[in-house]
Amino acid sequence: MSTIQHETRPPSGGEIADTYYRKALAELQAGRTESARLALLAALDAAPAHADARLALAALLSRSGQAADAEVLLRNGRALTPDHPGLAMSLARLQAARGDTADAAATLIETADKPGAGADYHATLAAMLVQLDRPADAARHYEQALRQQPGQGTWWAGLAISLEAQGKSAEARTAYQRALQSGPLPDDLAAFARARVGK
Repeated sequence: MSTIQHETRPPSGGEIADTYYRKALAELQAGRTESARLALLAALDAAPAHADARLALAALLSRSGQAADAEVLLRNGRALTPDHPGLAMSLARLQAARGDTADAAATLIETADKPGAGADYHATLAAMLVQLDRPADAARHYEQALRQQPGQGTWWAGLAISLEAQGKSAEARTAYQRALQSGPLPDDLAAFARARVGK
């Protein structure tokens, strides 16, 4: 009688990282931040390209006042997986928080055409481009965001501001109207939009 022998293969780095990542999430749920941090470090040691573990660790570092360390962690992650929009978005938010809007926008532009760069991604980039006085580029990204989520009033207002900055008054007025129709806006933005529509 013959016996069938099953070879067991050792888990891959990705599987080990997934296990540590799940452990980290459970530790975070339980309020054990330090052991979550250690599990995330172990996940990245097993699979440095594990984007979810990297994003979670960067968020932990940022919340604990270690934004510079979080930026380094995200930059290293982007070197491993340059097409990952989530890494770009997290890095850009940290860059913008320290006042470097130009670098933040450049970070987002690098992966704006990649799968996973959704409506929030494009709207965030558009808002940064408005601050950088690049209204045509901002309008293009607001339009892309609104194609995916047309009910976002603040994005319509951002598009209107971008169009108005280009001298496109009629299109801007229509966008302001859409902003007002799309749902609640912050009071100051709603008042501004109403004033622009009535102009």
